[in-house]
Formats: sequence, C-alpha cells, structure tokens
Amino acid sequence: MKKLVFFILLCICLIGCNRLESKVERNNKLNKIKNYDISKENISPRRRIAIGNIKNYSRFGTQRTDTIVKNILVAELSKTGRFNILKRSELNSILEELAFSKTYSLNDIVAKQKFLNADYIITGDVIKYEINTLGSKTLFSNSKEQQAQATIELEVIDILNGKVWSKIGKGVASYAYDVNLDLRNYGSYGGLEQEAFTAAVFDGVEKIIKEMDKYPWSAIIIKKNGKNIIINSGLDDNLNLGTNLNVYKQGEPVMYRGELLGYEETIVGTAVVKSYLGENAAVLEYKGVDFSLPAVVKLK
Repeated sequence: MKKLVFFILLCICLIGCNRLESKVERNNKLNKIKNYDISKENISPRRRIAIGNIKNYSRFGTQRTDTIVKNILVAELSKTGRFNILKRSELNSILEELAFSKTYSLNDIVAKQKFLNADYIITGDVIKYEINTLGSKTLFSNSKEQQAQATIELEVIDILNGKVWSKIGKGVASYAYDVNLDLRNYGSYGGLEQEAFTAAVFDGVEKIIKEMDKYPWSAIIIKKNGKNIIINSGLDDNLNLGTNLNVYKQGEPVMYRGELLGYEETIVGTAVVKSYLGENAAVLEYKGVDFSLPAVVKLK
C-alpha cells in the first residue's frame, strides 16, 4: 500500500514537472531608488536641457542600445518636472564644432547658447553592459537566474559657464526561473537590457540633479534697454511673474590647472520679472548701476 501511494505521488510530481511553464521573478533596484524630489518645481524655474548622442562602448548590447538608453534618459529627465527637454536636429553638428572641448571661449558659449537656447547639453556613453547566467539543478527542476549589469557615464556641458562634468550611473536587473526538467525557457535579453539601463539612468539622473541643485538657476541677459532687460527664459520655463533675480556682470574666465571653473562675476543690481516676451523670453525691470553685456541673472 505504501509503495502504491509513493508511486501515485511520484507520478503527480512528474506530471507537474513536465508542464511547459516557467516562473519569472523580476528582481531589480528600480523600486529601491527614491523618487525624484520635485518639490522645487513650483518654486524654481525649469532648466533647459538638450540631449546629445548616447554611444555604446560596451562589448554587448543590441544594435538599438544607444537609442534605448537615450529614450530612457529623455523620459526620466521629463518625469522629474525639473527640466525642459529641447530637441534640436542641429545638435550633432554643434557638438562636432565644439569638438567636446573641456573649455570654450565666452563668445562661443554665448553664441551657442543663443542658438540652442539651452542651459545644459547632456551626452552619454555606455561603458559597461553584461549578462551573466547562474543556476542550480535538482532531480526535478533546473533553476536559472539571468542578471544584467549596466553602467553609463553622463557628461554634462554647462553652456552658461563652459564647464564640463560627468556622473556615473549603475543599474542591475535580473530574471529568476524555475525551469522544469530539461524544458529550458530563458528570458528576454531585450527586457533585461531595458530594465538594467533604466536603473542605471535613474542612478545617473539622481546624481545630476543633486549636482545642479548646488548652483542657483540662471539665465542670460540677451538685451538691455534702459531700465528694462530681456532674458532668454520665460513662461515655458515656469518663470513666474514677480520673481526677484540678482543681476551679475560677467568678466574674465577663472582657470585652475587647465580647468574652467567659471567666470568672474560682479553683482550690479536686481531685477523683477514683469512680463513675458513670447514663451521663451521675459522682460525684467532692472534696478542698479549701469553695466554692459555679457551678463546673467540668477535666482536669489
């Protein structure tokens, strides 16, 4: 009788093990990364960002890896509510003209800024992407886990100050499988790639936001007429009427060991936003001493 019961249980187990089904468990760090702090959205104007090329220098990844990462980057920056994403078809030629130099002349910066109407240009490199498969076998099952690791480097060009800095983003994603007997059913490499790079972009964007928040929001003064000044920011950038700004006259570049740290700046007065000029410019009422361009305004 005991042998019969054992035989029946064994048959049930084998029948269950021969099902063409596998369990997929997603285990990545996306849910562990804190939400972006968007509390400043209503009290601070948005910064304008142009997204350049993303290049894949890793050994693996699909032919669409560059496009996938760029799309994720645009989506995540947009979700923060902190930026205006500018799409410029001419951006590639401009970046080639700048030749990715670590320093730019003030005239070049102002010229490119007026053309792009951007505060920052972000480019990126995929410097690591790999998939590893781990697993263990028992009598009736074959457990597998595929883990993808992605590392990206995001390079940020500060158009206003001409400085270049970068942040590294890292992400991990994995699929765990319980595959019955020899019915090998592996997961989608495309799905792993998407999730690993999404986690890496999350990490990189969070670091970029923290770095940018160290500096006050600013805009370039493009015209001065008596008590009125016009800046290249306005309604579309969440710049509210009545916003008070400090006005700075820009001077000589400040260099240290070959690196551009910024420009000499002297505060010359204050200004308040009194009207919009279209969607991307504003007219400010200025109070202070006379000054000549180039000059900028910064949030107090």
